[in-house]
Amino acid sequence: MMKIRPFHPTDSEYQAILQLRNRIQPANPSSLAIWKHNDQTRDPHDNFHRIVVEKEGELIAYGEFGETAVKNGAYFLYAHVHPVYQGGHLTARLYNHMAESLQTYQPARLITHIRENETMKLHWLRQNRFEQGKRYPVSHLDVASFNPAPYAAAVAQVAASGIEIISLADLTRRDPGWQRQVYELDFVLMSDVPTTEPYVKRPFPRFVKEEFQHPNFLPEGWFIALDGAAYVGMTGLVKTGGHTNICATALTGVLRSHRRQGIATALKTTSIQLAQQIGTQTIKTDNEENNPMYQLNLDLGFIPQPAWLDFVKNLAH
Repeated sequence: MMKIRPFHPTDSEYQAILQLRNRIQPANPSSLAIWKHNDQTRDPHDNFHRIVVEKEGELIAYGEFGETAVKNGAYFLYAHVHPVYQGGHLTARLYNHMAESLQTYQPARLITHIRENETMKLHWLRQNRFEQGKRYPVSHLDVASFNPAPYAAAVAQVAASGIEIISLADLTRRDPGWQRQVYELDFVLMSDVPTTEPYVKRPFPRFVKEEFQHPNFLPEGWFIALDGAAYVGMTGLVKTGGHTNICATALTGVLRSHRRQGIATALKTTSIQLAQQIGTQTIKTDNEENNPMYQLNLDLGFIPQPAWLDFVKNLAH
């Protein structure tokens, strides 16, 4: 018999849910250190809930739901089901449980995102009148196959224009205020990224914990574009599951004042070359499909994968 209950944050339960999570997403592994870090750095005032589905002592699914960072009446719900049980009714049962639990807060709308090949989730969302929003194609790069030669001239042109590309590993020794500078740049760049919900500026101490103290932080893979002392662009290459064999691009962006000068190409090329040096096999990223950064990734050799899809359900009270 299946039982839905709250997640218990014990070491054994963390290990069980992590094993389940990595079974569901084998290409995107996580670790105990990452899960604990994320839970410990989450604002205790956040309306966040995690539940598990147990069958004969085994965790076979889990869900996470709560209020979005914008705190404007939007609530999220995410369902994760063991592959063996994805063909049955468990996905619908888990979604229904979370949606019913959220009614306590009288949400104005419910939001979630799934991969476009997750057919059971897609069926439930459409059956429950969720409407598809933005689409974010995922793309992967085979790092060993990347040839930087075609981009050498563009990188050299950026350097000749006075723009310096420097890693955080080197920048930390030069600028004692680098954390605050990256924090401010991140907010400006993220505010331009197409998303379903507006980007909320995190308190600075929380940003430091979530980004620079995260087990996936890779200072030598995070590159900043400098125009003199001004931070004008960046790309963040981070580890996956605490390891560098698979890395992800956290954010690539350039200030509006410095766009169309080849800086993003120089940043991306530099980060991929670093990935080659440290033995990374694959770099993963995703972009909103109309974002020019997606086309840049394709030009660099990234191969499209099943996309992420946003879904929203507006609720009338």
